[in-house]
Amino acid sequence: MTTVEKYIWVVNALYRAGSHGLSLKELSDKWKLDESISYGEPLPRQTFNRWKDNILMSLGVNIDCRLKGGYRYYISNPESLANGELLRWLLDTYSTANTLSQNTSLKDRILIEEIPSSRHFLTDIVDAMKGNNIIMATYRNFHYKNSYTFHALAELVNKLTS
Repeated sequence: MTTVEKYIWVVNALYRAGSHGLSLKELSDKWKLDESISYGEPLPRQTFNRWKDNILMSLGVNIDCRLKGGYRYYISNPESLANGELLRWLLDTYSTANTLSQNTSLKDRILIEEIPSSRHFLTDIVDAMKGNNIIMATYRNFHYKNSYTFHALAELVNKLTS
C-alpha cells in the first residue's frame, strides 16, 4: 500500500463521517479493521498527525480537530472534494478498489462492467496538453453510426477568442 493510498483512505473515512467527524480512536479502529491497509495494526497518533499535514500539502484537504465533543477530526473544506473532480474521482476509484479487494470471497457474485478505458492514451494526451499541442480525436456515439473528428486545442482556442 502506497503512502498516497493511505492518505486517500484517511480522507475517505473522514469524508464519509461528515461534519460530525471521528475521534482518533474511532479512526484507528476503522483503520485496524481494514487489514488490507493496516495489517491489523492501530493508527498511531504521531503517524496520523504527520499524515494530516501531508494530506493538506499533497491533496489540498484540510483536516481539523473540533475540541468540543471529544476531539473529533473532520474535513474542514469538504468543498475541495465536492468541487475537485479529479480528487473526487481518485477517492471514488480507491474506495471502490479497496472495497472489492477486501471482499475477494464474493468475487463470483460481483460483476464489474468493463468500461472502455483511456489508460492507454491518457499519458500521451496529458503530454500533448503540457506541450500545448493539438490533439485530433474521433468520437462515435454508441447509438449512432456517424463519427465526429475534432481538433481539441484548436476548438478550445476558437471558443476562447470568439
